[in-house]
Amino acid sequence: MPRLCLPIDEWPPDDRKAWAAAHRRGGLLDDDGLAADWAPDTSQLIASGYGRFLSFLAQIGELDPVKSPAERITRIYAGGTTPALWPAVSCNCVKPAG
Repeated sequence: MPRLCLPIDEWPPDDRKAWAAAHRRGGLLDDDGLAADWAPDTSQLIASGYGRFLSFLAQIGELDPVKSPAERITRIYAGGTTPALWPAVSCNCVKPAG
C-alpha cells in the first residue's frame, strides 16, 4: 500500500527549505516567515495536506524533486480534478461536485 502522506523530512529539498523559511522567526532586521505565527495544530494540518499532495504526485510518477514547489502546482492538481486523490484526503477538504 502506498504511503498517503510524506513526512516533512522526506519532502524534496526546496520544499523543506520553503517550509523552514515560512516558519522562521525574524530578527531585529528580518521579518518573520509567513507561517511563524501558526499554531502547532495548524502547521501540522497544512504539512499533512501538502505531504498528501506530494505523496500523490509520487504515486503517479509526477514528483520531480528538481522542480520548485510553485512549478509542481498545476491547474489540474490545484483545481481539484484529481479524483484518484480523493479517498486519501481529509474530510476537511472540499471535493468538486460531479
